[in-house]
Amino acid sequence: MPEFWEDERSVEEFTSSFGDYLEYRIQKDANSKRPRRMIQHMCERFGLSVDDQAADIRKKIESFFGVGGRWPITDWPGVSLELEPDGDD
Repeated sequence: MPEFWEDERSVEEFTSSFGDYLEYRIQKDANSKRPRRMIQHMCERFGLSVDDQAADIRKKIESFFGVGGRWPITDWPGVSLELEPDGDD
């Protein structure tokens, strides 16, 4: 979807709504008996806290990647690196 990333307005709307979602999810998970693992992991990795507003969350994520931070496949909790058999063997 290269056209999406070339449209500044689309990118701005996406990143803004993603920050809003994370703010909501972090606050909701703070009071949950079963917080979502991915949200917890993102908080740890990006240094996010329940007090962060959407704009703070966006700045922290941008800062993480701006200083050479990486998000390899192994940073997705529950993702296996093993490939499923394709049946061609």
